[in-house]
Amino acid sequence: MKRHLGLSSLLLLACFALWGQNSFLNTQFTPHYIFVNSLKSSSLDPEAAWAQPILTMLQISNVSTTSFRFYLKVDISWSGASEPLLTGICLSEQELPAGGTFAALTNQDLLNSVPPAGFAAVGDWDFSLDHMTEGTTVLKNAVQAGFFPAGSMSVKASLQPEAMGYTDWSQASTSTFTIYVRSAGVIQLLSPGAPIGVNPPVISDNPVDFLWNAIDTGVNDYQITIREYPANLPPQPGSLANTGSVFYDHATGGGVDQYSFARFLPFVPGNYYAWRISTTQFTEFHPTSSGGIWRDDDPGLIASDWYVFRYDSTELETDIPQRINAHLNSLDNPELRKLLDSGFFPTGSVLWQGKQYSGQAALDLLEMLKGKDCKVRVWE
Repeated sequence: MKRHLGLSSLLLLACFALWGQNSFLNTQFTPHYIFVNSLKSSSLDPEAAWAQPILTMLQISNVSTTSFRFYLKVDISWSGASEPLLTGICLSEQELPAGGTFAALTNQDLLNSVPPAGFAAVGDWDFSLDHMTEGTTVLKNAVQAGFFPAGSMSVKASLQPEAMGYTDWSQASTSTFTIYVRSAGVIQLLSPGAPIGVNPPVISDNPVDFLWNAIDTGVNDYQITIREYPANLPPQPGSLANTGSVFYDHATGGGVDQYSFARFLPFVPGNYYAWRISTTQFTEFHPTSSGGIWRDDDPGLIASDWYVFRYDSTELETDIPQRINAHLNSLDNPELRKLLDSGFFPTGSVLWQGKQYSGQAALDLLEMLKGKDCKVRVWE
């Protein structure tokens, strides 16, 4: 639902952009937005515009019956700043014929240390990364480290005929291209299993509940990969991804809970299984399918570490309630201890995000409570 609402909002913004056209000029960025997980500073450097990947194109057309020169104002904005980071104004050197179309401009032309070809600067046109980040400490520190931080950068183009001047832009035709930077962060596995090198726990449930934590970017779908190893050849550090065989490999997105996965699979008793979660690394060289012109065939992945477990359908974990009780006692929470001492006892299952977990999955979830402040609530 979040994704549908976000898309609706973006479409609404696009409509507003169209309504902003005056009766002389039409202008539109294509695409008008992209999403990325990371964005290199060098990819938007005005002083090396030729090295920028082409992310968008600005179409400009004269819809009137008169030929004229026109002003172009470019504003570069960042979501955390109240005012544009950079502003430049230029005037076309030639008249745009009635009904004519100007040669398409890309981000290389607009995010440039000099005005686009065919335009002459009106006043200062001083575009650089240094000037772009003046007065915004967080942005400046991130850009100097090589990447833009989470947020959004917008390139707004405003156009109007020369006769309208360049001081009042209230009647200008406008269009905006936005790059949304949404860091996917680190994917943390929760259950089942343990990191490679640690004695793997035994799992007897089927379906197995795979649980993990990740940042909700609104655009990343997750892929689960499970590898299988025979009972006499458990996975080893350093060769885990090159030994065994692929047991299951499938995307969990498309309406499926993005932080858990459960399906009946033909686990073999005694065998070892390693699993990880990954997602496409969206960058300016491979933005989301929502837009973008540049495409890299190998975008790379954001991936978790591997977790390993051994499957044994004959393993009866009848002591799970006792082990859960021990976990709860180890939290050293006075309110929880009072409940346990008064006769309350765990049922052997844990309810988390609307789903019930038992066995090793329940124990793994309780591990998340260690070292955290907990509030206890009792209801019937």
